[in-house]
Amino acid sequence: MEHLISEVELKRVEHKIPPIPWLGFDHDTNTYGIASFTDYPLIRGWTPDQLDDLKNGKAPDRDYDSCQAMLQSWFFFGFLEAVFQQKLFTADYVIKTPAGPLLKTAKLREVIKIYGSAEEDGVRS
Repeated sequence: MEHLISEVELKRVEHKIPPIPWLGFDHDTNTYGIASFTDYPLIRGWTPDQLDDLKNGKAPDRDYDSCQAMLQSWFFFGFLEAVFQQKLFTADYVIKTPAGPLLKTAKLREVIKIYGSAEEDGVRS
């Protein structure tokens, strides 16, 4: 989670940070805007029954890889969008590498800074 350290420090220790593969869920095609955390999978085509299956430890009627990809996107993008109440795009957090796409969090520094400034200005409640 490279957003937690300074850019200078990141250059020094980046090789020690394990890469996080991006599993490829199609986060960006949602046209509904910001959703609550719990609605994130629902507006992206998952059913309440499929989510109940996941919660109860049953395999939903989807393949394993698509379940993992949705969960990664939900827990990363869904959570952050719900917290910051702004749309985030995979292009800002996913980089292409020879080993495949990786999830990177450096852009969060900027989002957190903007959010913090808005809090100080009394824009957010």
